[in-house]
Amino acid sequence: MPHLEHIGISVRDAAAVAALYDDLLGLTPYKREAVEREGVQTHFIQAGQAKLELLEALGPDSPIAKALDKRGEGLHHLAFEVQDLDAHLERLRGLGYTPLSDTPRPGADGKRIFFLHPKQTHGVLIELCESTLPAGTPLPAGAYRYGPADRPVLLVLAPPAATGLAQALAPLAGDFSLVMAPHAAALEAVLTKVSATVTGLLASGHAAAEAVGLAQRHPDRLAQLVLVAPGPLPSGPAEMPTLLMLGDRAVDALDRACRLRHEAEATTLYVAPGVTDPLQEAPGPTLRAMRTFLTAATRSAGRRT
Repeated sequence: MPHLEHIGISVRDAAAVAALYDDLLGLTPYKREAVEREGVQTHFIQAGQAKLELLEALGPDSPIAKALDKRGEGLHHLAFEVQDLDAHLERLRGLGYTPLSDTPRPGADGKRIFFLHPKQTHGVLIELCESTLPAGTPLPAGAYRYGPADRPVLLVLAPPAATGLAQALAPLAGDFSLVMAPHAAALEAVLTKVSATVTGLLASGHAAAEAVGLAQRHPDRLAQLVLVAPGPLPSGPAEMPTLLMLGDRAVDALDRACRLRHEAEATTLYVAPGVTDPLQEAPGPTLRAMRTFLTAATRSAGRRT
């Protein structure tokens, strides 16, 4: 399901604008990234379920510099994340729209993007984007790291049967350093080598039981646990904040999850209506809920790596 990914704002002095949002809302940029081909310096602020992207010109010939000269500071574009960006581009061409590039191009924050001209969208520059998983860095025992090494670490148990899980989680690679492995033993090997507390562990389907076992063995190293459309779960959940993400079509899993929720006060239940697997069938809302849970729990525990 397409969702608002970020709001682009043209600014002359990003530091001053960032200070404003810090004063107003207590929010500060989590990431700064230059996009040389566009002549822009980006500053990302997580604001609930969407982001603010402060756009600062890298030089006088930058499109942002020209926009600032013409219209001053303010709204630059709205960006909506979609699945299968290429298909959306062709669909919009078929409807008579003229994208500003022939093909999607690399953008900031691990995205592929294309724009639609404001003349065709009632005065608002529209960006459609799709998250792409960055190249993985090999780690011990067959694990891989995706995303910046300086972000909070999120362990992901991704067995071979979990097809598409890595790509589904790609939007999180800008907020977290994703460490993925095909089995719990590999993640355990990584966990013993990480100097700081890992922000969380995520697993889906039948891998959830393995993830709970890993969390039970290392309660002092994991801040929280996320289980998506889990299969059978062992008794005695880990004593840590746990997010159970289910679809209301998965009746058996929902029944088990409700019992687990009743047994463990630290468990949060998220139900995506009309689906069986929230991450695969409703990725936008599910990722937003997941990001909110992980960020809030990490902040409250004071456990950023």
